[in-house]
Amino acid sequence: MILETLKAIPHYDLPENFYFKWYEPGNEKLWLDIHALAEKYIPAMDLKLYHEQFNPLELLQQRQVFIMGQNKQAIGTSTAWFNDDYHGQSIGRVHWVAIIPEFQGKGLAKPLMSMTLKRMAELGHPRAYLSTSSGRIAAIQLYLKFGFKPIIYEEKDKSIWKQIEKTLEMMVFSSRV
Repeated sequence: MILETLKAIPHYDLPENFYFKWYEPGNEKLWLDIHALAEKYIPAMDLKLYHEQFNPLELLQQRQVFIMGQNKQAIGTSTAWFNDDYHGQSIGRVHWVAIIPEFQGKGLAKPLMSMTLKRMAELGHPRAYLSTSSGRIAAIQLYLKFGFKPIIYEEKDKSIWKQIEKTLEMMVFSSRV
Protein backbone atom coordinates (compact mmCIF):
# COMPACT_ATOMS: atom_id res chain seq x y z
CA MET A 1 0.00 0.00 0.00
CA ILE A 2 1.22 3.52 -0.66
CA LEU A 3 0.67 6.92 0.93
CA GLU A 4 1.49 9.59 -1.64
CA THR A 5 2.11 12.40 0.83
CA LEU A 6 3.15 12.76 4.45
CA LYS A 7 1.97 16.38 4.67
CA ALA A 8 -1.33 15.92 6.53
CA ILE A 9 -0.84 13.10 9.03
CA PRO A 10 -3.73 12.93 11.51
CA HIS A 11 -2.73 13.19 15.17
CA TYR A 12 -3.94 10.71 17.77
CA ASP A 13 -2.90 10.75 21.41
CA LEU A 14 -2.18 7.59 23.32
CA PRO A 15 -4.71 6.69 26.01
CA GLU A 16 -3.76 7.33 29.63
CA ASN A 17 -1.18 5.01 31.20
CA PHE A 18 0.65 4.45 27.89
CA TYR A 19 3.68 6.27 26.50
CA PHE A 20 6.05 6.16 23.54
CA LYS A 21 9.67 5.12 23.87
CA TRP A 22 12.24 5.26 21.08
CA TYR A 23 14.65 2.40 20.51
CA GLU A 24 17.74 2.17 22.68
CA PRO A 25 20.54 -0.38 22.18
CA GLY A 26 19.40 -3.68 23.65
CA ASN A 27 15.70 -3.14 22.85
CA GLU A 28 15.79 -5.93 20.28
CA LYS A 29 14.28 -8.22 22.93
CA LEU A 30 11.30 -5.87 23.36
CA TRP A 31 10.64 -6.04 19.62
CA LEU A 32 11.04 -9.83 19.52
CA ASP A 33 8.71 -10.27 22.51
CA ILE A 34 5.99 -8.12 20.94
CA HIS A 35 6.20 -9.95 17.63
CA ALA A 36 6.28 -13.38 19.29
CA LEU A 37 2.90 -12.57 20.84
CA ALA A 38 1.35 -10.60 17.98
CA GLU A 39 2.56 -12.36 14.84
CA LYS A 40 0.35 -15.13 13.53
CA TYR A 41 1.55 -15.22 9.92
CA ILE A 42 5.34 -15.37 10.36
CA PRO A 43 6.14 -17.77 13.20
CA ALA A 44 9.96 -17.61 13.31
CA MET A 45 10.90 -14.20 14.69
CA ASP A 46 14.50 -14.16 15.83
CA LEU A 47 17.47 -11.88 16.29
CA LYS A 48 18.86 -12.84 12.88
CA LEU A 49 15.67 -11.66 11.16
CA TYR A 50 15.70 -8.47 13.23
CA HIS A 51 19.27 -7.66 12.15
CA GLU A 52 18.43 -8.45 8.52
CA GLN A 53 15.43 -6.12 8.56
CA PHE A 54 17.04 -3.22 10.43
CA ASN A 55 20.49 -2.61 9.10
CA PRO A 56 22.26 -0.42 10.15
CA LEU A 57 21.05 -0.69 13.75
CA GLU A 58 22.36 2.79 14.55
CA LEU A 59 19.40 4.29 12.68
CA LEU A 60 16.84 2.67 14.97
CA GLN A 61 17.20 5.28 17.74
CA GLN A 62 15.40 7.75 15.52
CA ARG A 63 13.18 5.31 13.63
CA GLN A 64 11.81 2.53 15.87
CA VAL A 65 9.14 3.37 18.40
CA PHE A 66 7.54 1.30 21.14
CA ILE A 67 4.30 1.75 23.02
CA MET A 68 4.95 1.12 26.67
CA GLY A 69 2.38 0.47 29.36
CA GLN A 70 2.30 0.28 33.09
CA ASN A 71 5.27 -1.47 34.68
CA LYS A 72 7.31 -0.57 31.57
CA GLN A 73 5.67 -3.38 29.59
CA ALA A 74 6.34 -3.22 25.83
CA ILE A 75 2.94 -3.40 24.12
CA GLY A 76 3.45 -2.34 20.52
CA THR A 77 6.03 -1.25 18.00
CA SER A 78 6.47 0.19 14.54
CA THR A 79 9.42 1.44 12.55
CA ALA A 80 9.70 4.48 10.28
CA TRP A 81 12.12 2.68 7.98
CA PHE A 82 13.04 3.30 4.34
CA ASN A 83 13.86 1.63 1.07
CA ASP A 84 16.49 3.28 -1.12
CA ASP A 85 15.42 1.27 -4.16
CA TYR A 86 11.66 0.87 -4.17
CA HIS A 87 10.96 0.57 -7.89
CA GLY A 88 13.90 2.88 -8.52
CA GLN A 89 12.95 5.44 -5.85
CA SER A 90 13.97 6.20 -2.30
CA ILE A 91 10.85 6.07 -0.14
CA GLY A 92 9.78 5.74 3.48
CA ARG A 93 8.56 2.37 4.70
CA VAL A 94 6.20 1.64 7.58
CA HIS A 95 7.82 -1.56 8.79
CA TRP A 96 6.75 -4.32 11.18
CA VAL A 97 3.76 -2.78 12.95
CA ALA A 98 2.56 -4.91 15.86
CA ILE A 99 0.51 -4.65 19.05
CA ILE A 100 0.23 -7.59 21.41
CA PRO A 101 -3.24 -9.20 21.22
CA GLU A 102 -4.46 -8.33 24.73
CA PHE A 103 -4.02 -4.62 23.89
CA GLN A 104 -5.48 -4.67 20.38
CA GLY A 105 -8.71 -2.71 20.06
CA LYS A 106 -7.75 -0.36 22.92
CA GLY A 107 -7.05 2.77 20.86
CA LEU A 108 -3.31 2.23 20.41
CA ALA A 109 -2.96 1.55 16.67
CA LYS A 110 -3.89 5.04 15.44
CA PRO A 111 -1.45 6.83 17.78
CA LEU A 112 1.27 4.34 16.81
CA MET A 113 0.67 4.88 13.10
CA SER A 114 0.48 8.65 13.58
CA MET A 115 3.79 8.71 15.44
CA THR A 116 5.48 6.50 12.84
CA LEU A 117 4.33 8.58 9.88
CA LYS A 118 5.17 11.89 11.57
CA ARG A 119 8.67 10.65 12.33
CA MET A 120 9.04 9.55 8.72
CA ALA A 121 8.08 13.04 7.56
CA GLU A 122 10.51 14.60 10.07
CA LEU A 123 13.26 12.44 8.59
CA GLY A 124 12.56 13.90 5.15
CA HIS A 125 10.50 11.21 3.47
CA PRO A 126 7.79 12.81 1.30
CA ARG A 127 5.75 9.59 1.01
CA ALA A 128 5.62 6.05 2.35
CA TYR A 129 4.66 2.50 1.56
CA LEU A 130 4.03 -0.65 3.52
CA SER A 131 3.51 -4.33 2.91
CA THR A 132 0.84 -6.39 4.61
CA SER A 133 -1.06 -9.62 4.22
CA SER A 134 -4.58 -9.69 2.78
CA GLY A 135 -5.61 -11.55 5.94
CA ARG A 136 -4.84 -8.55 8.15
CA ILE A 137 -8.19 -6.84 7.63
CA ALA A 138 -8.03 -4.68 10.80
CA ALA A 139 -4.58 -3.44 9.79
CA ILE A 140 -5.76 -2.71 6.24
CA GLN A 141 -8.69 -0.71 7.64
CA LEU A 142 -6.23 1.33 9.72
CA TYR A 143 -3.95 1.98 6.76
CA LEU A 144 -6.87 3.04 4.57
CA LYS A 145 -7.99 5.52 7.27
CA PHE A 146 -4.54 7.11 7.08
CA GLY A 147 -4.86 7.50 3.32
CA PHE A 148 -2.86 4.51 2.09
CA LYS A 149 -4.04 3.16 -1.25
CA PRO A 150 -3.64 -0.30 -2.72
CA ILE A 151 -0.75 -0.90 -5.09
CA ILE A 152 -1.94 -2.93 -8.05
CA TYR A 153 0.72 -4.23 -10.42
CA GLU A 154 -1.00 -7.20 -11.99
CA GLU A 155 -4.38 -8.86 -12.38
CA LYS A 156 -3.80 -11.05 -9.30
CA ASP A 157 -3.43 -7.88 -7.15
CA LYS A 158 -6.71 -6.52 -8.51
CA SER A 159 -8.47 -9.76 -7.62
CA ILE A 160 -7.08 -9.75 -4.07
CA TRP A 161 -8.15 -6.14 -3.51
CA LYS A 162 -11.65 -6.83 -4.81
CA GLN A 163 -11.97 -9.59 -2.21
CA ILE A 164 -10.64 -7.27 0.52
CA GLU A 165 -13.19 -4.62 -0.51
CA LYS A 166 -16.00 -7.18 -0.28
CA THR A 167 -14.83 -8.22 3.18
CA LEU A 168 -14.66 -4.59 4.33
CA GLU A 169 -18.13 -3.89 2.91
CA MET A 170 -19.55 -6.92 4.73
CA MET A 171 -17.96 -5.74 7.96
CA VAL A 172 -19.45 -2.25 7.58
CA PHE A 173 -22.86 -3.67 6.73
CA SER A 174 -22.85 -6.11 9.65
CA SER A 175 -21.88 -3.35 12.09
CA ARG A 176 -24.97 -1.32 11.04
CA VAL A 177 -27.46 -4.12 11.65
